[in-house]
Amino acid sequence: MISFPLLMLLAFIVGGIFGAIIAKLRGGARKDMVHYFFVWGVIAFIIMTVGGTFAAR
Repeated sequence: MISFPLLMLLAFIVGGIFGAIIAKLRGGARKDMVHYFFVWGVIAFIIMTVGGTFAAR
């Protein structure tokens, strides 16, 4: 079974990569890719935190 902190880290990284791909497809510069990485990473982190909390109940 995967640990909760590792799951949160994976959610942040996968969400960030997804965000960076979206920024690149929209024709954004490197600055936009970094911004989207952190924004989508935090969004994925929050979603996985809520989902993990409900799954643990």
